Parts: sequence; C-alpha cells; structure tokens
Amino acid sequence: MIKSRIYAGTILMTVVMVLSCNNPYAGIGEKLDSSSWIDINGDGGIPFIRSFDDGEAVELLIMEGEVLEGADFGTLSMIRVTNADLSEEFEPRQDIQILQGAYTITGSAIGFDLKKMYSLSFQSAGGSLITSSSQKEEDLDETLSFTGLTLDNGAAEKTITFTDGDGTDFTYKRMDLVIDALMADTDASVRAANIHKLYQITAVFAPQCRVPGFGGTDMLKYTTKTDFSSLMNTEAVEHYMSIQMRQTLKATTTFSFTEACDLKPFRVNGEYVSVANFYGSGPLTGVIDFTVQGSTEMWNCRLDYNELYVEYTVAASGEYLLSVDQGDWVPVPFDNTNPGVLNFSTIPDIPAN
Repeated sequence: MIKSRIYAGTILMTVVMVLSCNNPYAGIGEKLDSSSWIDINGDGGIPFIRSFDDGEAVELLIMEGEVLEGADFGTLSMIRVTNADLSEEFEPRQDIQILQGAYTITGSAIGFDLKKMYSLSFQSAGGSLITSSSQKEEDLDETLSFTGLTLDNGAAEKTITFTDGDGTDFTYKRMDLVIDALMADTDASVRAANIHKLYQITAVFAPQCRVPGFGGTDMLKYTTKTDFSSLMNTEAVEHYMSIQMRQTLKATTTFSFTEACDLKPFRVNGEYVSVANFYGSGPLTGVIDFTVQGSTEMWNCRLDYNELYVEYTVAASGEYLLSVDQGDWVPVPFDNTNPGVLNFSTIPDIPAN
C-alpha cells in the first residue's frame, strides 16, 4: 500500500463490489453471525499496551482487571495492529488481529491458551485503484509460555513484563497511565494525533475486526441497519455499533455508535458517513463524540470527519479535526494511523520491544 494513498478507517474499499451488484440481498442484514462476539468476564478488563517493531505496531493486552489483585487465571484478549509484509509482488499489508483465550499464572511463569482469532487484513489490489480488505475468524489451539513474570502494581508506572523462550522481553504499560501522559502533552498537535491513534485502534480497527464479513462481499448484506453489540464490556447498559449500506449511484455507508464501549477508556457516540462513486472516491461527513478515561480523570472529545476526502477508496487529502473538553479544533493528518504509515512510537511512555 503506497504511503500517499491511505485507508481512511471506513469501508470504502467495498464500493466497487457493492455497485457491481444490481440488487441487495433482501431480508438479510437485520442480524448476522454473533459467533464473533467477545465477552470478557469480570469488570471488563484493564488494558495494557506496548509498541514494537520500531513503532510500526502496537498491541493491547487485556487480562481482566483482577490480575493486579493476585488472580492466577482468567480471560485473555490481545488486540494487535501491525504491518504484515507480503512477497515482493504485493504492496505492504496491514493486519488487525484479536486473539482470545485464557491466561494462567504459576509463580513467575505465565501461559496463554489461545482459542480464537479474529483478523482484518488490508491489501492493495494493484494499480492503486482499489484497496481490498477481508475479515475472518479462526479457531485456535495454541499455547504460549513465558517466564520472569513481573506485575509492578506498586510503582507509578504499573507494568506487566515477561520473557519468551528466545529471551525476548515484553513490557506492557497500563493504558490509563499512557492516556494520562498523552493528555498532559503541552503540544496540542502531538496530543491530538496520539488521542486519535488510540481512538482508531479501540473504536475503529477493533470493532471492524469482529464484524462478520467486513470489507468482503458479505458487506452487501448490510443493506438494512445492523447492530453489533460492544464486545469487551460487561456493564448492564446497551452498547452497540451500527452499520448500514445503501446502494445508489454513490454508495453510502453509515457508521452509528450508541454508547459503544469495547474498552472502558473509550466510549463512543454519534455517526460518520462515507459517500463514494464507482471508483471509490468521495467525501466523509459526520462528527463523533467520545470519552477518554485516564487513571483519575475523564476527557470529552469530538472528532470531525467533514474535512476528509477519499480517492480510489483511500484518504488522499484533508484532515481530521479533534476537540478536547470543548477546546479549539486541532487538525490531525489524514494518514495518522493508516496502512503503510503506521507510527505508534510517538505515543509517550510506551516502551518499545
């Protein structure tokens, strides 16, 4: 995927497939396969985060909340966004993966028992004309073992560290403390870009990764409003994301959020819309409201999509606009977290492995 043409975080890559079909699949779309839903038990999980591969990838580790209170087993989820290299004849590809299973702690050893993987892949179809994407679900039977486990819950940083069989150290920092650090940044542009990166991971990439058929021909089924429950919280409140596609000369896709809360630091409301012609070019519109929860404080943010324009299914010009606590709108580059230009190294205080 060439760096000048970046995926905008919408499903515009499906436009050509949508317009090539004369009729939608009538009656399908009210509710699709719910087997992709993830339910983390306990209090919803405290996310830990690390960046790696020189800042080109980021990973969230959710081991329930109780792990810091001494629990020696529980539910595990890992959200990973990375650039996956293909053979030379293809452009670089971005993968979003969610791995689900369980963890077990025995002394200073920790084991991961992985049972399910949800993934979303983006890839150039050639000639920079169309960016294809595909979502899939796989059953796993994979066990990973680590040693040297340290749960540093007393120090200010609050980290989880362990070592694999090759001697590679992994260090994750509590995400709420990472949020505290980035919110304290005095450079408004840097702060806005980092907030947007975390929003994109938790409110865009992760939900899309688990939407059945996302980016492929199954997206044609979303011709009526389709709700997907938030998957990583256990609060007794309705949380969901809706997707609706309308087949017209300019395909319109609407993303709606109602208290969507996959991870507790981010709660999303509002909607944004993509409108594209046969070649996948067109504007984005809409404003999203979301909250960001740090260790002791919550911020109210707004993200404006109205200054973005997409060409050939990927963002080509414009910018996001982000406001925090009703403050000034701060521009965020259109390519801030998208395929081909991933850069998570600027998020402060995330140690790189």
